[in-house]
Amino acid sequence: MLIRMNRPIAHDAPTTRVLFAAGSGDVAGTLLRWHRSEPDTRIMAEAYSAQIYDIARERAWTLLAQPNHPCPAVVRAGIAVHPLPKRPARGWRYLAEEVRYGLALAAAARRFDADLLIVATGIHPLGHLALCTARRPVVLSLHNTFWTRGTAPPRLHHRPGLHLPARLLRLGVRAAVCVSEEIHRQVVHLRILDPVRVAVFIPQYRLEALPWSDPPTREPRQLLFAGRIEHHKGVEDILLAARTLESERPGRYHWRIAGDGPHLEHAKAVAHRLGLDAAIRFLGRLDRDALAAEINDCFATLTPTRTSFREGLAKLPLEGAACGRPAIVSTAVPAADLLADAAEPVRPSEPEDIARAVRALDDQPDHYRHRHHACRRVRELISNPALGYRARVAEAADTALKPRTRPTRPR
Repeated sequence: MLIRMNRPIAHDAPTTRVLFAAGSGDVAGTLLRWHRSEPDTRIMAEAYSAQIYDIARERAWTLLAQPNHPCPAVVRAGIAVHPLPKRPARGWRYLAEEVRYGLALAAAARRFDADLLIVATGIHPLGHLALCTARRPVVLSLHNTFWTRGTAPPRLHHRPGLHLPARLLRLGVRAAVCVSEEIHRQVVHLRILDPVRVAVFIPQYRLEALPWSDPPTREPRQLLFAGRIEHHKGVEDILLAARTLESERPGRYHWRIAGDGPHLEHAKAVAHRLGLDAAIRFLGRLDRDALAAEINDCFATLTPTRTSFREGLAKLPLEGAACGRPAIVSTAVPAADLLADAAEPVRPSEPEDIARAVRALDDQPDHYRHRHHACRRVRELISNPALGYRARVAEAADTALKPRTRPTRPR
């Protein structure tokens, strides 16, 4: 049952009512921590939902957050969390589910009598079109690309289900915020909105959790991957690069794989088959402090995402750069734009390129120092609240809530 938060009878200015369509994060748990003013030590970056709660408190919004997965219903300080789950599906059933989900969000917005919708869950443009039947202004919060960075955009006749609904979104979407420059480029390419209504935000971090340090000089050199262990993330490419370098320079490198996922056991079996038991350690999923310690001990981070995954940003290379560690990063990863010279780029699905990048950083001290110094710029960007999610969403909400005006035509 939907938590009812009836619109009060106001004698002054009416309260703005906002429906926040959230993604897969723990927005209920975050709300409880936020209400108690407790830091969320489960993740490195400041939680997006907590920043939405900050805006709601500052502006006295009545906020309904609806994550796309089952979770407990919670109400705190005029903010309610109630799930509106999306069902998993594939093929044509996926498109049908996206439309159903969009219509369900639209119905929830009407029941809630929302003045504004902030949509931060991944949803196909067809689902967004269905959502626009709510006839409320929408702010899109985009965290994934429409196609993989570095590949050609799909042509209209190849994917009309992407292009045509995207262009029709102008009818309901008033503003958008994007987690990377790559998403911004794609939104502009698809003509979803005028470029002036699309802003890029940078995830923000509390730097005390990511202390800057000089790179370790001891051997073996530690190389760190942290993320979901699955085919698309390129973990097997890391293993093949590790075999190459272990045969060339035995014991010179130690590969640290943090995270879990559906291919974890397969990755362990591949590492064993390649004879890498002594060179690789699988760490499992790490909390914030343990991950920060691994970053501090590493020589460089690894993010070799393949083109089969539409990465929106990737945070590990930013977190590594915040501590002064260069990132070996696939050109399919949008974080490469933000990292600039702090990144050692590699081609997707090319283990030899990963091995080459490790050699370049290890064999050329001046080159490594250049990458290390470039990390300071990244550290400044990820600790500038004016560039963060909270500031950009607040600006987008202001834009969306302004009445639309039609240009006057000369008589």
